[in-house]
Amino acid sequence: MIIHPFLYSMVVDSQPLHPYQAHILLFTLEHFGGVPRRRIVVQCTERVPADVRNTFVRKGYTVTNVAPYLDETYCNKIAQLDSFFSVDISDAEGVFLLDLDLVVLSPPDVSDRRRVWGKVVNNLDTPLPTLTRIFHEAEVPPPGVVSCDCEVGDTLATNFNGGFLYVPIAFLRQVRPSWRRYAEFLFARPDLFDEPAQRRHIDQISFALALAAEQIPYGALTANWNFPYQNANRARTFDATSPVHVLHYRNSLEAAGLVIPNHHDPTMNAAVERVNVAIGERNDPTFFDQYKQHRAEEAIDGVPFIQTPMFPKDFLARTRLDDKPRRLVLHAGAPKTGTTSLQWYLDSQRDALAKSGVWYPPSSHRRGKEPKHQRLVSVLMDANEAAFIEYIQEALRDLPESAHTVILTTEGIYNHWRDYPPRAKGLLRHLA
Repeated sequence: MIIHPFLYSMVVDSQPLHPYQAHILLFTLEHFGGVPRRRIVVQCTERVPADVRNTFVRKGYTVTNVAPYLDETYCNKIAQLDSFFSVDISDAEGVFLLDLDLVVLSPPDVSDRRRVWGKVVNNLDTPLPTLTRIFHEAEVPPPGVVSCDCEVGDTLATNFNGGFLYVPIAFLRQVRPSWRRYAEFLFARPDLFDEPAQRRHIDQISFALALAAEQIPYGALTANWNFPYQNANRARTFDATSPVHVLHYRNSLEAAGLVIPNHHDPTMNAAVERVNVAIGERNDPTFFDQYKQHRAEEAIDGVPFIQTPMFPKDFLARTRLDDKPRRLVLHAGAPKTGTTSLQWYLDSQRDALAKSGVWYPPSSHRRGKEPKHQRLVSVLMDANEAAFIEYIQEALRDLPESAHTVILTTEGIYNHWRDYPPRAKGLLRHLA
């Protein structure tokens, strides 16, 4: 008897979220799914940084190379089948092909391991007439018509969501070339689609074509095995009397790296809480720094860029030392991290710091209050450009000529970040 009869495959590319998403998926596969690391194949494109790839190797996963394919994004999952002709699959009954934005809550399995399995698509991303036209042009008899799982409307029975698929080992040699052939056919025929956005589903439509063309036996999973967490409509195939086995959370990760419990279903939120508690108790920071950096860059993208110079030329000239920009440090807290101690120290050591090239501008604090630059908070709350310019010029009025670094500090930048209007954040960006 084979204790672990399956292999599990995923594709990691250079997208910023991929390493951390893979980290969560791998953890839940092991923690809730009971899957040994030796059964997991992490397939990395050539664009994955060496340190990311080496981390997977060091942790004991089977790591292989996968060449970017066709659109080099969604279609990469098609190329992952190639690896199973170069690794030992003699003791496996089937392969689960997984998207990275999944969490697994129980050991993956299917009721009939001799069939291909997938969950019917949630929405009408590719309308039924378009699918029917594609099957006609590909000269493949279409399968039966079924309801989409969430949206009102019909689709073809083999049109599965590509995030969670099961393929028996016995059918790999049939599925692999057929899946590629129809993907390349669709990629070369943009005229078959109603709009360009539909082409991102080439991978799942070509899989639907391959199943029908090769007459491969298949079965439809319920939403319990690929729950569409972000979809506002309740999945028709979801069985509330059975547990959620796999959660497809898509973009529902919050800043701390946990799944956002924002679903209307209490059962679903309980499942999310179970995942988040396990992630928190594990306390493994692998790839978390990259995740936070990406989230920070996303936040910056939403900050307006003020094109017109706000400060006078004489002030701008003073922001440079020996024709190089001085360094500005905006210290934003957060609370309870020693911020107050740092502020008192910087204030008490102002003269010594100035001699070494670091300028800590005097604050307008009252006696006994923290010597921080609290005035920044009020002018940012009002997005008062004139007051902001006036305060910054005043703060740097006595800037020593030899200073290479300026430090401004107030935890109010952190505490009120969500309160500041976009224009206020643009003022800080312009200052930087």
